[in-house]
Amino acid sequence: MTVGDGGMSHSYQKSQDPIGPDHTASATVTAIDGVNLVQFPQVPFAHGHISEIYNLSWSQMFGEPVEHMYFLSNLSRERQEWYEHKVTKDRYVLVQGELELALFDGRETSPTFRMFERLQLRGISTVHDEPHGIIIPPGVWHSLRNISDSTLIMNFKTPGYARMNPDKYRIEMPNELCDFNW
Repeated sequence: MTVGDGGMSHSYQKSQDPIGPDHTASATVTAIDGVNLVQFPQVPFAHGHISEIYNLSWSQMFGEPVEHMYFLSNLSRERQEWYEHKVTKDRYVLVQGELELALFDGRETSPTFRMFERLQLRGISTVHDEPHGIIIPPGVWHSLRNISDSTLIMNFKTPGYARMNPDKYRIEMPNELCDFNW
């Protein structure tokens, strides 16, 4: 191909990349019904690695379209109280740092009603780490605790945040629902 710019011509040859590796994320079920751990594979390229963290073709894993995306950062060793959503599904991707999650199934119709689970997620700290995520359905109480210097978390929510009527309910730890405390 020849390109001209003001009387000068430059020739170059372009080539299309070969078929790329599979970037598809994989989900693993946890003890609590509907909660899934997600692993996002890293694919090496000439200057580092790339990890997809959302692709519309993964809609079966995510359940429904994402309506709201944001990221949050937590300071070292900080923790959050219990909180839950009545209709919102959280899809956290831990990009950087390490988190502990406490989960409690508050859904009366769930086969795992009143089950407690504690999980750990890792983000990217070296070029070989793959980011991890978790899908938390409505009605599952959850608390996050940062166990690294800092964390960077992305959330892909459905439905989106409603400022005038937030779908977020909080209770302190411990409580009559679950006696767990960090």
